[in-house]
Amino acid sequence: GLETTLALMMDACSKGLLDKIWCIQMMSEKPAELFSIPNKGKIAKGFTGDVTIVDPKKEWKVVGGELETKCKWSPFEGKILKGKTSCVIKNGKIVYQDYQF
Repeated sequence: GLETTLALMMDACSKGLLDKIWCIQMMSEKPAELFSIPNKGKIAKGFTGDVTIVDPKKEWKVVGGELETKCKWSPFEGKILKGKTSCVIKNGKIVYQDYQF
């Protein structure tokens, strides 16, 4: 479910079900806070350069066989979501871009 979590949250934001600022906090700041991970969860001086860039208009269909998971299935199989991660920067280095690792 981790691979679809952000997209599900962004999809809910696009439908007006969730506030975007709240969503960003719940997907970045709060996990770092809950797990006591220092220097993570914010874009600020002294924090690690971890950033996820999402295309909020990109629609995509959940297909379990295309997910980066061992089980190759999802409870959201076939669901059309709006919002897809397009780039991930970890420790200041691009690790995922243009929908490819």
